Amino acid sequence: MRVHATGPLAPEDLSRHLSACDLLIQPYVDGVSTRRSSFMAGLAHGRPILTTTGPATESLWAGSEAVALVPVGDPRAFVESLDALSKDENRRAHMGDAARKLYHERFDVAHVVARLRQVEHREAACAY
Repeated sequence: MRVHATGPLAPEDLSRHLSACDLLIQPYVDGVSTRRSSFMAGLAHGRPILTTTGPATESLWAGSEAVALVPVGDPRAFVESLDALSKDENRRAHMGDAARKLYHERFDVAHVVARLRQVEHREAACAY
């Protein structure tokens, strides 16, 4: 297994680099959350992701099958999970499929637009 840290990327290069990943490694000191744009970008690309769970982590990730979670502050568990995932192509493929599906079902921009339209419709109805 090879680990690459790209550093800053131009927007036009980001998608290409994400698509090339066999596994994204996304540790966060307070845990993963939907507010992490780098994490959400990986999810949108259908990449399997190894990340941490902590105080900022929403409950939806634990049952999603889209990510592998280890507790914040447990480097041994992180390395063990990384080693297991690096050897299990089928699990990574399943996680990637689950990531793509979850993103499109819950976080795709179409959902945001629909919610904004609902709010706009309610506000317009209240104005009469």
